[in-house]
Amino acid sequence: MRYYIKDNKLWVDFSYKGVRCRESLKIKPTKANQKYAERLLGEIENRILAKTFNYADYFPESKKCLLFGGKKNVTLSIGELFQQWLDNAEKRFKAQHISRSTLKNYYKETKAFVEYFDSSNIKNITKADIDDFIIDYSIGRKAKTVNNSILTLKQVFNYAVEKEYLEISPMLKIVLLKTEKPDIHPFSHEEMMAILNELKESRVYPIIATLFFTGMRIGEALSMKWENVDFHEWTYHVRESFSNNILTRTKTKESKRIIELTEPMQQILQGQKSKTFLHSEFIFLNSDGKPYTSSHSIIRYYWKPVLKKLGIEYRIPYQCRHTFAVLSLKLGDDPEDVAKQLGHTSLQMLFTRYARFIKNRAKRESKFAESVTISARNKKASG
Repeated sequence: MRYYIKDNKLWVDFSYKGVRCRESLKIKPTKANQKYAERLLGEIENRILAKTFNYADYFPESKKCLLFGGKKNVTLSIGELFQQWLDNAEKRFKAQHISRSTLKNYYKETKAFVEYFDSSNIKNITKADIDDFIIDYSIGRKAKTVNNSILTLKQVFNYAVEKEYLEISPMLKIVLLKTEKPDIHPFSHEEMMAILNELKESRVYPIIATLFFTGMRIGEALSMKWENVDFHEWTYHVRESFSNNILTRTKTKESKRIIELTEPMQQILQGQKSKTFLHSEFIFLNSDGKPYTSSHSIIRYYWKPVLKKLGIEYRIPYQCRHTFAVLSLKLGDDPEDVAKQLGHTSLQMLFTRYARFIKNRAKRESKFAESVTISARNKKASG
């Protein structure tokens, strides 16, 4: 039996049931820790001789636990489990299996849970405990925010089951909160034109126009690069998006799409070409000559003031996307083309979201046609 140093960590080397075992203690090789390693090896040796040694009690994460058939006697706290899971997430990020924004969200979505339970043993956490946490956590938060945390918590406890720290996840029967349908409140054509005219001379006009003319999400528009523009076919390949100030690859197959650039959008790009093409890979730059990594300044200094000035009901920039969809469908564009432009998974999604706007238009047109017919008849009769 001996201990040794590897990768600035202490390891122990001993034999058990005829098998050579090497395990990391996951501590630095300080003098105090080396004395601890000596005492630990002595304790292991005594237990092996007394036939009371349970491998899982000392090395619960080791693959050799299965070899020796020892049942893991885990005393992990919630704080320790979550730190272990986040450490694993850090490794997945370094291996480029998850994005930086995903990793950042993991920390954000687990923080409250760890603070709530912290030193509690993971085996003592019940569904009732988690229900109580969700009730408290839900106060002042949107259902979508709470659901994101629930989904992350499910991952953590599934990890605990995979590691055999737990037999069953207490999250197993936890269901997601019901969420409200997305608020779709598009701008009218008149409102859109008023906004664009008011912003015409501003730095952000090309960005806002892009939202209205393409239906792109604002993070996608801010991340637009010249290399993704096909000037021959006049298309743009959506590959990336800014999220939480971080440039990330689009997550789904549908989000990664090629969109058509209409004539107004072509004019926008031609105008930007003389300003940024030779200076940056990004199409839209702020006053410092850098890309906009978030929409905060755009909303604060341009978007909110212009809506207030025009007396238009405030809506978030995402409504530009809905405006593009509704106006395109009203003008008779092929629904399949509109769905592809937006990155929707199906036509059903498109119709489910926007059917009422098209239906209302049909009714208005029908009434208008009827009124025109009646007016014509009255005129003929009076003649």
